[in-house]
Amino acid sequence: MALGHSARASVLLVGLLILIGGLPHPGIAQGIEEAVPQQWRDYRALGNRLSSQRARDAIAAALVLAYDQGGAENAARRLASAIETPAYRALAHTEIARSQINRGELNLADETLRETIADIKQTNADITASSAPRRSGEEEAAWHTVWDNIYFVYRVTGNWQGLIDATKVIAPDTPAVRLGRWRQLSETRPERFGALIGSTIERELDALFVPSDINNEAAIRALDVPSLIPHLTSLNRRDVAERLLQQLLGVTINSGGDIALIDVQTLALDHGFPEIAIQVVRRIQSPAAQIASWSTLAHRLTSDYGRTDGGVFMGFAVNAASQLGGRVTASQRLFALTSLAENQTRLGQLADAFRTANLFTDARDRDAVLLRVMALLLEQNQLATAATLVPYIDQIAAQSEAFVLLADAPIQPGESLSQSQRRVDQNLRAALNTGAFSAIDPGGVVDGKTAAQRRIERLSELLVIQILRGSAQLREQFFVRLNAIAEATQLPNIGDRQGPTLSPFDQFFAEVTLTLIRASVDSAYDDPALNQQVAQWRNQLWSWHNDDPEAVSALQLLIVQYALRTEQLDSAADLVAEIAGQNETLVADYLQQVIIAATLEQRDALALRMIQQITVLERRQNALDVAIRLRAKTLPKYTSTP
Repeated sequence: MALGHSARASVLLVGLLILIGGLPHPGIAQGIEEAVPQQWRDYRALGNRLSSQRARDAIAAALVLAYDQGGAENAARRLASAIETPAYRALAHTEIARSQINRGELNLADETLRETIADIKQTNADITASSAPRRSGEEEAAWHTVWDNIYFVYRVTGNWQGLIDATKVIAPDTPAVRLGRWRQLSETRPERFGALIGSTIERELDALFVPSDINNEAAIRALDVPSLIPHLTSLNRRDVAERLLQQLLGVTINSGGDIALIDVQTLALDHGFPEIAIQVVRRIQSPAAQIASWSTLAHRLTSDYGRTDGGVFMGFAVNAASQLGGRVTASQRLFALTSLAENQTRLGQLADAFRTANLFTDARDRDAVLLRVMALLLEQNQLATAATLVPYIDQIAAQSEAFVLLADAPIQPGESLSQSQRRVDQNLRAALNTGAFSAIDPGGVVDGKTAAQRRIERLSELLVIQILRGSAQLREQFFVRLNAIAEATQLPNIGDRQGPTLSPFDQFFAEVTLTLIRASVDSAYDDPALNQQVAQWRNQLWSWHNDDPEAVSALQLLIVQYALRTEQLDSAADLVAEIAGQNETLVADYLQQVIIAATLEQRDALALRMIQQITVLERRQNALDVAIRLRAKTLPKYTSTP
């Protein structure tokens, strides 16, 4: 592996010409490609057409892994040395070292990493602060993988000092990332490794956390204090963690606002600093935020710390809630009382939570709080208790949502599958019979959605629950009921579209059918009856192609997913090809799914054809990278040419 700096520069120049499709150097080109099967040459040719050197280098790094895992070790090393971007060059060489470990070549892997780290040090030395190139998000991810590979290799070889040296030079070197790595090292082999790096960690901490340097918002943000706190507490440096939290609190008091202060309170409670959390409460100004903060503190002090003073703070919260009056807006009042009721429920104070909900005179807000209490009770597997709240919910729509919550609750302790299905069926029927789906809801447009749109969303939610959780006996009745609701309701056309629109019933039918297909795609089991219904309704929707291209486009994308789920790979590929120009970013997601499926089936020509249809170059690079790495794992080892 030729990694000398001056020698590498000349190799990189040659490699650059090769990668960008310029004037190839016959010897190097032949040396790299002579042992490589044709499918890899096709992948590489497609990668060479990417627009940027970084993108081409990223694909080259993936190909290095493919070459090496396939047995063309010499070709892999030559291609790795021809990569220009430091992150991807390091990634390629560490992938080789990892493969060497898997082959049992421990000494060779250690040597590969020694030279790779020397190359990284030299690159760092050549780059001054003023000339440092801006790294992309993909490069940052590559550096993380580089360190993961080094960590893996040196753990196997037992080269702890090499791992320490590598940790000091591997980018990115933000404090949170570096400390996270030191923490990982300290936990690897504490009996022999912890003492070795202990002094190194202390020096890092001394250098990073000087109190006078962390006194403003920019410094706090640069250090990413919320990410540092768990590392510090794990490393038994609670003194530094406490100091940082105090500094974060000071900065937040000056510039953060009440919600930011509540975030600091949560951080302190999560990591064992309740006294700082109490300090936070005293700094919060708005009455609504005070109630949320006090009640959260009461719950956490009691539940997490076993302290008896939690009740004092709950008393503050309850007293403040009773005196809110007109001091806050309607949304602030809802936030405060919902938070209070939630924390009362978590503490088992259900009667108090019920009283909190009844502080509202508006039925809609009161029902919203009761629904949240029901959801928390269901999270605690208290199904019977949650059901007792339904009679106290006034609004028809909220009643329906309550039944949906009861239907969608997971199987309870001691509840059989058949009992769960009966519960789902019973509550879904109750939801439908509330009347919430048979009349237009009042209130006009809410959150940008008409009443009809909101009703269709609720129906779709019920349909998914029924398909995934309900009994097969109810399904046909359920479809009949949905159709009856649609026919009895004068649904307006949804949205303004150019050209012809679907009839109100057809619009409803389209939305429900799309939901049915989604449910089929997401289903964890194969259901022939459901698949038959999907096919029947899908074919009926197909006839609307000329009437509503927008709806059909959404349908096509869902059918791609359905075709992949049912292993109809060619149908999925043909459909993606048909819609490839309609929404480049969205279609790229579905192209990626076809590419992955084709790659795993070792259908290189189909995968390459799908990759070429991705017009967003960044997405094409990602698809190439994924396909190459997946495909490498499916190949038998082949013989390389020296």
